[in-house]
Amino acid sequence: MSMLVPVAAWPCAPQHRITCVLSTQLAPAAIVTGSESGQLVLWCRASKFATPTEPAQENAGAGPLTPRTVLFGHGATIVWLAQCAYESSEAIASLCREGHANAWDPADGRCLSASAAPLLGDGTRAVAATILPGRTHAVIAGVCLSVEALNSLTRRRSCGACTLPWPSSQVRPPHCTCLT
Repeated sequence: MSMLVPVAAWPCAPQHRITCVLSTQLAPAAIVTGSESGQLVLWCRASKFATPTEPAQENAGAGPLTPRTVLFGHGATIVWLAQCAYESSEAIASLCREGHANAWDPADGRCLSASAAPLLGDGTRAVAATILPGRTHAVIAGVCLSVEALNSLTRRRSCGACTLPWPSSQVRPPHCTCLT
């Protein structure tokens, strides 16, 4: 059995215009940055790389950062990054302006899940998001009052309008993609 392992090396830090930053406790990624080009970079402390079996040093806050992995998976500006629960492990969630969300393995940079279509629909640009307290759902907001709730475990979504109490004489909005 042969195993192909992609390797990339660069003489200096990747050049990208950072649009958002996430500080994580996930080893070995200390910092994650998103960029205008849709790339993410996982950064580690230069002094010592943390591993799942060996945590980062207590004073790891001091010292330079070194780029460890460049992640490709979005075609538009990254607008949001978060740490989330994905299946039975921790992951990094990203959202691009087109409304596509991805989940990434912080240890090796693999894309664990990618939305096939924009989550907000109708060409609505995503502008913000947040992880809800259980860390399995994200709320995504768009520029034209669109809000989606996404369950990272089941990959099901529901629009914010569907959570409102609708009078029986009204039907749900036509853009509703609620799976409940």
